[in-house]
Amino acid sequence: MKFVNPEPPDELLRQFDKNENEIEPRTRQWIWDHPEYEPYHAVGEIWLINRLGQICVSKRSESLRGNPGKWQTKFGGKVPVGSTPHETAMRELEEEAGIVPVSDRMFLVEKTKRAERYIYPFDGLTEELRFNDGEIVAVRWLTIDEYHEELKSSPDVWCNLIKFNQEKIILEWISEHCGD
Repeated sequence: MKFVNPEPPDELLRQFDKNENEIEPRTRQWIWDHPEYEPYHAVGEIWLINRLGQICVSKRSESLRGNPGKWQTKFGGKVPVGSTPHETAMRELEEEAGIVPVSDRMFLVEKTKRAERYIYPFDGLTEELRFNDGEIVAVRWLTIDEYHEELKSSPDVWCNLIKFNQEKIILEWISEHCGD
């Protein structure tokens, strides 16, 4: 199978060392050609959460280089030079799910020197989502408990997992903003 990536291979990506100091950017192609290189990419990511407290999970295309055909819990991507994690998260949500986010509705829930992660409330139907760049092929809603059940029964079909500290933040946000 031929792997594709909708992002340009010559795009320079912001990189960080293990101490979160920004280092020389690298192109996507350089990173693909050097699999031994383990950079810390700058990232901007968004979890979509509905009023029922469910997370929108998405399935990656089989044709992608990274984690083809796997389910993930967030939308987002690597930050190119000249962009910010916030701008990247907004752009990626539009490209991957067809949602044009309103900046002041994005809840910043985690920030480091190299990453920003947001929650974006969305109560639309999954049928309303549009996979504009071909990275995503399907979506569905899961509660955190359902996510854990699926992860436990089929860990090999998941990538970009929710970390323990992130789950705590997500659950706190859900308890404050969702339900009756």
